[in-house]
Amino acid sequence: MTTSPDDMSDAFERLLNEKPSKSLFVNDIEYETKIGVKTAIGWYKNGWKTIDLKGDGKYIQLDIYTSRGAVVDYEHQMMFKKTKKGIWKLVVMNGFDGVDLLDMVGLADCKIHAFNYIKALLK
Repeated sequence: MTTSPDDMSDAFERLLNEKPSKSLFVNDIEYETKIGVKTAIGWYKNGWKTIDLKGDGKYIQLDIYTSRGAVVDYEHQMMFKKTKKGIWKLVVMNGFDGVDLLDMVGLADCKIHAFNYIKALLK
């Protein structure tokens, strides 16, 4: 598997092929990954889903869900673009309330964060 956030393509391809989505769990109860669904209050395991934005496999959005205030909410939204060389590049990363993390903390830190997230989702 890729060991560098500068080329997270191997890890991202594995996620797309092996675990393109997973339900959110709160206190071991499964919830739909849909914004606004009411949940229990307690400990959670993130849910996620990948979305092919244009239907051509070139732009993939990775939505990571959490339970915030006893409802399903986005923890992060990331968009990846596949380059002509087949390398996945992070192009958008938003946090809670749509905060643009690329603008706030910069691409280098966001790539590291995204890469670590993808590795954790593959476990």
